[in-house]
Amino acid sequence: MATKKSIQTLDPKVLLNSFKSLPAQRKRILMALILVIIVAVAYLFKSSFIVAMVNNRPITRMAVVSELEKQAGEQALDSLITKSLVYQEASKKNVTVTQEEIDKQLSTVEEQLKEQGHTFDEALEAQGVTRAEVEEQARFQLLIEKLFKNEVKLSDKEVDKYIAENAEFFKEVKPADAKITARDQLESEKLQQLFQEWLNKAREGDNIKILRQY
Repeated sequence: MATKKSIQTLDPKVLLNSFKSLPAQRKRILMALILVIIVAVAYLFKSSFIVAMVNNRPITRMAVVSELEKQAGEQALDSLITKSLVYQEASKKNVTVTQEEIDKQLSTVEEQLKEQGHTFDEALEAQGVTRAEVEEQARFQLLIEKLFKNEVKLSDKEVDKYIAENAEFFKEVKPADAKITARDQLESEKLQQLFQEWLNKAREGDNIKILRQY
């Protein structure tokens, strides 16, 4: 009957003792090899630590992050808290957004840009954002719409009043198109108002703890 081999783990103390027992020349060779590996890894991933050189003096990534926190840390934290509250509310109510819905919304934007003689990629480059970031923003906006759109109440009287108050804008627009445009605008405004009221209430109390002030 074959005997089972026991699995041995590497004890750091054993490794250290083994290193100490090596001849001096082999120690130097091993240390040199480790140093070469460290330098090679640092070179390959230097952009993860050093983002710029000014007169041969490095500017580290951590310095950039620290500066960004000073300049916009509060705004960034506020945005992250808002997103977290929305995503938690959507999860609680089983509200989701599909990739198909996101693609449909971005396709509309692409068509509008094409009519103006621009491409979606040009718009991304001009804004300094990636498609993934735009898709995430679209997902966030669609979640807000799904969460609160059913609560938006709008009467024909309100639509007619809006058109009358903005007669100069609608004077060359067909009545049917004017009603559609006015309704979309009013629904958007009411949706934003409902969302802001919900957000203010969601941020009350002790459910949010700020552990670092900016």
